[in-house]
Amino acid sequence: MLGAGEYDQRVEIQSATETRGDRGGPEKSWALHAKAWARVMTGTARDFVEGGRDLEERRISLILRYRSDLDNDMRVVWEGVAYRITGLTPYRSKNELQIDAVYTEARA
Repeated sequence: MLGAGEYDQRVEIQSATETRGDRGGPEKSWALHAKAWARVMTGTARDFVEGGRDLEERRISLILRYRSDLDNDMRVVWEGVAYRITGLTPYRSKNELQIDAVYTEARA
């Protein structure tokens, strides 16, 4: 288990909600689910082309105290950037949870 000082980054975990837009149709928005202290490890970054668009992808992993109320339909916001959760790995013996996440953006 990490010491308290190693959870040194504040992150937000957000869940998707569906609301009605101005024209009555469904719109996806994000609501705060939780705030947590985490250790963030930056991973790979790459540029690639998909569907004729230039894209940039960045991956991160976070370690935080174990919690059971998260799922892959949520996202993590770290340093103002929203990352889609791609994996949750519990380490119950250490009372920790690893979150793997990715951010993809179209490049101009």
